[in-house]
Amino acid sequence: MKLLQLINAERALGTLGNTKGLSSITAYRISKNIKAILEEIKTYNDTRTKMCEEYADKDKEGKPIIKDNKYIMSTEKEIQLNEELGKLLNEDVDIQIKKVSLVDINKAGLSPLELDSIEFMLDLEEDKEEK
Repeated sequence: MKLLQLINAERALGTLGNTKGLSSITAYRISKNIKAILEEIKTYNDTRTKMCEEYADKDKEGKPIIKDNKYIMSTEKEIQLNEELGKLLNEDVDIQIKKVSLVDINKAGLSPLELDSIEFMLDLEEDKEEK
């Protein structure tokens, strides 16, 4: 699975993590998934911050210039940074995902887009069997 998939799933995972009334097994699986995914996202964010600092224009003391919560850099550097970040987001990640069924997470009331973002953790075969 790609790092971008994990980042796109973050919102839906937040909703799932705050859903009450899930079975203990489902809650455990979701919790384990959230923990593993957030660890990957934290690593990505740390790396992205370091890259932004590297590409940013520097002040007289050699520190990155930040204005309105945005790193200031030349257009050329911004293009290079975006290319590198694109490669990073396309990186394969290898984490253990515990599957849950749609029936198990029905109480969360996820939107179609949110469900699509967590498809990698859905056991769709189990859902077919229940029909």
